[in-house]
Amino acid sequence: MNATTLPGPRLRAAVLAAALAAGAAAPGVAAPRARVTVVAPGATVDTFSVSGDTARRGAAVAAWTTDDPQRVRVAVRVAQGARFSRTRVLGAGRVSRVAMSPNGRRAVVTWLKDGTAHAASMEPGGRWRRETLPDLPRDGGVDVSALAVTDDGTVTAAVEQRTPTFWRAFVLRGSAGTWNVAAALAASDVGGGSVSVTPTGAVTAAWLAPSDDGPLRLLTADLAPDAVEWSGSRELARDEGLVQPFADAADPSVRLVVSGRENDSGPRFDARAFVTTPDREWAALPVSARAAVAAVPDGTAWSAESDGWRVIARRLPAGAGAWSSPEAIALAPAQVIAGPGLVRVGSTVAAWWVVDGGRGRADRWYASVRGSRGWTAAVPVATTSGLVAFAGAADGRLIAVYVTGARPGSVVVRDVAGRAPRPARARRR
Repeated sequence: MNATTLPGPRLRAAVLAAALAAGAAAPGVAAPRARVTVVAPGATVDTFSVSGDTARRGAAVAAWTTDDPQRVRVAVRVAQGARFSRTRVLGAGRVSRVAMSPNGRRAVVTWLKDGTAHAASMEPGGRWRRETLPDLPRDGGVDVSALAVTDDGTVTAAVEQRTPTFWRAFVLRGSAGTWNVAAALAASDVGGGSVSVTPTGAVTAAWLAPSDDGPLRLLTADLAPDAVEWSGSRELARDEGLVQPFADAADPSVRLVVSGRENDSGPRFDARAFVTTPDREWAALPVSARAAVAAVPDGTAWSAESDGWRVIARRLPAGAGAWSSPEAIALAPAQVIAGPGLVRVGSTVAAWWVVDGGRGRADRWYASVRGSRGWTAAVPVATTSGLVAFAGAADGRLIAVYVTGARPGSVVVRDVAGRAPRPARARRR
């Protein structure tokens, strides 16, 4: 689920987009589809608190936060449906992360209130249930950093806590209303960590830890879907000046960890991507410190970056020893001010980026999907001053969730790629 950027200058991009991922099937790329408004004005919408996910045959879930008072709301589109359900209020707080099962019959929404994580789950048939999550320590800032729900209703949530002195990660698992802490990690916060969850509930974590002789250590560990103990931690690097790592897991056997270094003046350099696949054990390759990265289930890794006007990508096939030559994604019509980011869409990726609206106008968001013949033409996704949350499905669908219009605003779900659901035609008599 999981923003695909390195910390630092690209952290803004991580805040601006929720890159949620699912599945593994070849995408069918189509022209931009009509937008679908899922909530009309009436309550003021927080433009930076939206999230969504999608599944096979066009099923989708969107969640957002309304103010005065602050409430979490949700709407769902069933598979092959053309419209969203009526909105439902789940509770008080601010939306954190959303996930939908691959078959589109289940969904989970998480939100934060007063430093505590909350959740609600949708059962087949559309009934929502408030969940009772395990009690966690309340001595640090909390975030639901990754979330997945399987077709049988098993939920895996990664909850991270951070203070100036420590970083913690808790893996929560829930099924049929019963939740527990499956595993936890703790480290002194010398640079923090990152957690990723696959659609099947496998977990990969990467974090920094001090060493006895001074240099920081970059460590990683895994947690299988049914496990209650982490695999033994593995040291990927040991160096001075390492920065917070980023972890991504496309599959239990396809994992990616990225970290870079910084010198006394702050600029990042010498970033490295550590990739493991069924045929290779943690190979280290250089990667641009400005790049977003993502892995797909066949073991391919992708990176994307911008020099301010051009958006380019590089591909690392499974088992390859070097990144490909740059692939041109787009020439932006104005300066790129955030992104690019990467979203997993089945067996490939989509890239998104934000262009300066200029003269006080709202920013413009674009996206492109990597198909078998290259990158699709850039799609203008949204014009908004808030967040756009992207989500991909196993059958190649890509959606975007955002707030449009003047206050109070409307929440919009747009089918960016893949076949958009169409209204059913009335039968002739």
